[in-house]
Amino acid sequence: MKRWIGMLLIACVLPLFIFSCHAESSVTGELNDAVPMRAEMDGMIFDYDTVIDGVFFKDDILIHYPASKTESSYQIPEGTVGIHHDAFLKAKGYLSDLLIPASCETIGIDDPWNHSLGKYYPYLDYGSVKNFIVNEDNPYFSSRDGVLFTFDQSVLLLYSCNREETIYTVPQGVKEIEDDAFRHNRCLTVYFPESLLFIGDYAFYNSNLEFIAFPEGLWKIGIDAFAQCVNLRHVTFPDSLLEIGAGAFEACGLEDVTLPPNLKRIGTETFYGVEIEETTEIKLPASLECIGKNIFEFGYSSEDYWSPIYLVYDASPAMKWAITHRYHYRIIE
Repeated sequence: MKRWIGMLLIACVLPLFIFSCHAESSVTGELNDAVPMRAEMDGMIFDYDTVIDGVFFKDDILIHYPASKTESSYQIPEGTVGIHHDAFLKAKGYLSDLLIPASCETIGIDDPWNHSLGKYYPYLDYGSVKNFIVNEDNPYFSSRDGVLFTFDQSVLLLYSCNREETIYTVPQGVKEIEDDAFRHNRCLTVYFPESLLFIGDYAFYNSNLEFIAFPEGLWKIGIDAFAQCVNLRHVTFPDSLLEIGAGAFEACGLEDVTLPPNLKRIGTETFYGVEIEETTEIKLPASLECIGKNIFEFGYSSEDYWSPIYLVYDASPAMKWAITHRYHYRIIE
């Protein structure tokens, strides 16, 4: 009987001993092949299987960079295949330069078990990071002067809002600006290249922009792309522009707006809250096919609500839209 009790005790204690050994090895930076462990740190709870130099990883994905680290530069270890979207959420004040290895395949992962090669998810919270420096052998991403791009630099992925420049020139050859790329940015002036075709959702949301000049060839501006840019007073749209997304210039400081002649789609509340004069006449081009509601309205209560006078072509979709929503309109002779 005693022998059976002894064997039972061994069977119970041995797995605990093995687990504790794995736990200790993960802290020293060795790979942990056991069941992933759970940590609570910096107000966050996350699973991990490896710790290297105090940084937590799971399945070769960087999961958490602790707030306690004080280095100004961090080299992500070679072999890391991805960066979780909030891995650097708590990296405040010290970390400035983030060095991305050749092995990194995905940036901004939300679900570690569902990510694509070469994919950038525009949800990366990068804390105090100012510069992204990508290993030149990385086949998916690249960097230029601390700004993150796709490998061929046709898409600008991320310009840190911690950078101190007030003027930035997007390099020639860039065709797209990714969602959230300049969100909350300090730049006052951004120059776009002639190659630019598309500006993504929230690309310049709540930034300090005072001046921009859209190039001929640009065909789409995404949802909320320039919303809350209260210092932006004037914009000139190119004839090539076909679509402006919902809320794209909501609550901007624009003083006047002229829509481009070939515009086909304009989203809901695109210029909502722009404080133009109540007597302003807005010409809606004959090319418009899809028009959202409240594109120019101002006011957040029934007492101060108003809309401009829309100039429309007879029997056009814009005229039908104005009638449907009971907006003030006048037919263009």
